[in-house]
Amino acid sequence: MLKSLKLLLLSGLVTASLPGYCANQNLENSVQYLTGDTRLACEAILCLSSAYRPSECSPSLNRYFSIDDKKARKKIRKRKNFLNKCPAGDTANANLWMSLIDSISESAEICTADGLNQYTASTAYDAAGAIRYTYRSNQLPSFCTRYWDHEWTYFEKQHLPVYIGSPELRGFWSEPADQAKAQDRFDRWVVQYRDYLSRMQRYRDCQQDENRTCRKPHLSWTHPITE
Repeated sequence: MLKSLKLLLLSGLVTASLPGYCANQNLENSVQYLTGDTRLACEAILCLSSAYRPSECSPSLNRYFSIDDKKARKKIRKRKNFLNKCPAGDTANANLWMSLIDSISESAEICTADGLNQYTASTAYDAAGAIRYTYRSNQLPSFCTRYWDHEWTYFEKQHLPVYIGSPELRGFWSEPADQAKAQDRFDRWVVQYRDYLSRMQRYRDCQQDENRTCRKPHLSWTHPITE
């Protein structure tokens, strides 16, 4: 539970209120005894442990996500090292604490709609076999589930990314707040995509007749993730 995480941070000389429980409190005043990266690391852990991230989270999250590397594993390790700057004084909960740091560093960036749209993407041919497109799986990575279900994180279902459509029809991930617009965009895209498939079939039928001039159809709106 997040209350346990709060107590652990308290024991490490951090007095903080988790956004998920005290969204109306000022996070800027919640860490009283730490400065610099140590303070930012503790605030980042609190902010990344729930879906509630007030504006006071911006400095710590900007610092956390600015840590980068060309290689994914190195980036995760660098971010984990940064979070480990936050002191944790309760040795009885050391394993939970370490697993939380692991989950955040591995999952916080990927387990969003934008992150999942990148992580689950691969290239495939469309049903007409004419063009390549980005296929996005609707299967959540197991580390996202571990992150959201961790004993010291608080993520309600209505705050988690949702999958729109189906993979074979170029489905994609959306944030819950954008779900209605994303579904409407997908539904409209499917109508024109099915029309394209029908025209593509007629084009192939036309090619069987050497005496006919056939015009290959074009799919102008290639993916419903954007419009």
